[in-house]
Amino acid sequence: MNTRLFMYTLTFVVMFHLFAFSYVVEKSESGATLRWFIQPGDRVEYSVNLASCTDITDPNALLNAIQNSFNAWESVEESFIAFRYMGDTTLTEIGEEAPCADNPTNTCLYPDSVSLLVWLSTWPYDPTVIGLTTNWYYVDSGEIISSDIEFNMQHYTWRIINDPLTCNPQVDTDVVDVQNIVTHEIGHFIGLDHTPVEGATMYYASPPCDTEKRTLHQDDIDGVVFLYPVSNYPVIERVDPYQGSRGENTFTLDIYGKNFSSDAVAYLSPQASLEGAHQAAETRYINQGHIQALFNLTYMDTGTYTVIIEQVVNGSPQHAYLPDAFQIVSGNIPVDDTQDAGGCTCSTTPSGYSLWALKEFVISFIVLFFFSQRSKKRGRYDNKLT
Repeated sequence: MNTRLFMYTLTFVVMFHLFAFSYVVEKSESGATLRWFIQPGDRVEYSVNLASCTDITDPNALLNAIQNSFNAWESVEESFIAFRYMGDTTLTEIGEEAPCADNPTNTCLYPDSVSLLVWLSTWPYDPTVIGLTTNWYYVDSGEIISSDIEFNMQHYTWRIINDPLTCNPQVDTDVVDVQNIVTHEIGHFIGLDHTPVEGATMYYASPPCDTEKRTLHQDDIDGVVFLYPVSNYPVIERVDPYQGSRGENTFTLDIYGKNFSSDAVAYLSPQASLEGAHQAAETRYINQGHIQALFNLTYMDTGTYTVIIEQVVNGSPQHAYLPDAFQIVSGNIPVDDTQDAGGCTCSTTPSGYSLWALKEFVISFIVLFFFSQRSKKRGRYDNKLT
């Protein structure tokens, strides 16, 4: 096993509009999904340098805001992610320097034993960056072994904005809310990247004084459930084949994932919800990790489709989604066009599970640094974004 350790740094990025369906997970250079390798009942530990945030004079209020941010993610019932506060610390720098493994004459940065949250009064990065999360992980497996979050106190004013009327985004253009920013960065901390879903905590943009990201959107919930699912919730990981031809009246789609049940029903939808979805003519349960769905593609439009699984969990319907997973291309269509392909079940179910959600080109400023045993991907996040 290649145990090379890499470092993945995420910040909020100035971007133009993205066109995609749902949350995005972080990936290693090998394509592995980044996540903490923990089991239900385990907790990811973190420490905070409370004194480093001099904008907040009450350390208890600061800690409460930070813990509220962690609790937002931990309170998702369908996910087992959990955290443990290990106390205050005087650490001010992430990682530790040591001779590089492949070239001892050079110095490399390696993870230490502390996942740290710290505010920096002297900001060594781009001044537009508000928060920067560094994930340390193994390239082959994607296992996160440490994560550090740094906050820019040199160029931004930090507040705890419990009353939105106390902050005017037209005047307080450099003011950011602690809980708002920390909640977003924790999303990176656990393996989520920026989402194109507006209103989500992991969305890349919001105005100054924003507090909306304190509360998780359904898209954020779907993301953390995908990474750390409670055992009985379904998850779609891949489909095979990924493409079919319009005109095929009996098309078999193999769907692979976790926790499928015998009552599962498969759908193809032009969007990441059941609205306008085409139900499979038959869904065959193979085992908990494999379902076969038979679709009539005869009169379905060409384009990209979300694969959806619906099944009952604990007495209520639950859904797993894999956006942009299947494509219908042009094909021969029979003359008889009196029958629609599949039934339509309408729902307001939000977008969900996805390994790959970005579809369009992202215009952003991202700098990629390579240092012997580490890799950095750094974006920019200005005072209009959180």
